[in-house]
Amino acid sequence: MEIIATPVAEIVAENLFARIGRHVDYLWNYHNNILELTQQIEKLRDGRVWVQLSVDEANRQGDEIFPDVEKWLSRTEEMIKETDKFIADEREANRGCFHLKLQYQQSKKAKKQAGDMVTKIQEADK
Repeated sequence: MEIIATPVAEIVAENLFARIGRHVDYLWNYHNNILELTQQIEKLRDGRVWVQLSVDEANRQGDEIFPDVEKWLSRTEEMIKETDKFIADEREANRGCFHLKLQYQQSKKAKKQAGDMVTKIQEADK
């Protein structure tokens, strides 16, 4: 019985600590996640400007713009607006007291949005 219980306890403890660690990571890396988000939004803005300039040039020459490009431009514009609002709200919320729950939620959202932006930036490079 002891032979079976030890590996099971090790697996349970390993999974439990992995889950706790992931959540603590959001709090621990709060400022880094927000900073990463602001850096990624700037890269996305730069990429959007570059694509928009290419579209404007193609329009002047009378070329047709692919629907995917127009969709990408509109989706990135929405993403930029949402992220700007999120960053403004984050700055406003953190002027007051120290709120672990709020920081956890914002850090988690910032990390997800930064990952989404990396994907959009890679789409622009194609």
